[in-house]
Amino acid sequence: MPCIVYAADFHVAVDGSDSNSGAIDAPFLTIAKASSAMQAGDRWDRERIEQAERLKESERKRLERQRARENAEE
Repeated sequence: MPCIVYAADFHVAVDGSDSNSGAIDAPFLTIAKASSAMQAGDRWDRERIEQAERLKESERKRLERQRARENAEE
């Protein structure tokens, strides 16, 4: 009897969480978590993941600048 297996799509977003399922409405936060959840046949959207990583890095730098300004004002 044939067996049909469907691959999973995992999603990563800057506002995601690594405790999420990786579904489109519950994305992971990091590529590392998405990678560890993947099995043979699963796929990922490299362009969207790279965009999310760039946004995360941009947000991290923005927060660092904001903290530096706040510390300078004290």
